[in-house]
Amino acid sequence: ISPTLYQIHEAETGSWIIRYPSGLSVLLSPFYIIGHWIAKWGGYSQNGFSLPYQIAIVSGCLFYITSSLFLLRKILLNWFSDKVVAFTIVIICLGTNFIHQATVNTAMPHTLLFFLYTLIILFTIKWHKNKSFLNSVLLGVVIGLATICRPIEIISLFIPLFWEVSNWTSFKEKISNIWKNHLRSLIIAVVSGILIVFIQMLYWKIYAGHFIYNSYQNPGEGLDLMFPHI
Repeated sequence: ISPTLYQIHEAETGSWIIRYPSGLSVLLSPFYIIGHWIAKWGGYSQNGFSLPYQIAIVSGCLFYITSSLFLLRKILLNWFSDKVVAFTIVIICLGTNFIHQATVNTAMPHTLLFFLYTLIILFTIKWHKNKSFLNSVLLGVVIGLATICRPIEIISLFIPLFWEVSNWTSFKEKISNIWKNHLRSLIIAVVSGILIVFIQMLYWKIYAGHFIYNSYQNPGEGLDLMFPHI
């Protein structure tokens, strides 16, 4: 229980707006539904906060965290031996803040974003090998999901944009090739990503009155990134 109610704030429309974007809710919704069903079956309160919900959400986070390591292994095996990949994953797990995020801050967005970035890289590789309808949709969807987990993650667009690019000439050649030969696949990926981002935009429009809205207000928490005190 936080000392201040910083998770929501009142918009000009009079509606209460959730501060955080909806990406985690989308990713964890299957597990939330399972927790909701277990709560009813087990006689717990179906209020979204009782024990079955907590276990379901943490289980969902652990599922994504574990999956991200298998996905990372699959990606790295494209270039490195199994021993090198195993050593790399051990270093990432034990030598970074990954282990803290995976255990203490399990339900924070960081490890779920790690999962999404492994998918973005994996589908980027697949899309460059085969620009099929499915690969285009999947690439757009995972970039869209990362964006509605944390809007700044729209920078993940640079991963497929600069994939296999080594200099300015190769970048121009890549853009020209996609524009001439794979424009349909590009449009499919972009539209897929926009449809996912529209989930958040629709929420803002309904409750804040604008499709683009800065919901990351500062109602008493104290963190103020726009006015640092140095």
